[in-house]
Amino acid sequence: AWNTIVAQPWTIMSIGLRDWAHRS
Repeated sequence: AWNTIVAQPWTIMSIGLRDWAHRS
């Protein structure tokens, strides 16, 4: 259960950080 709760926000953050890194 914890994996599901943690994985979703982490995936969104991961994509967000990658996008931010590309724009910088």
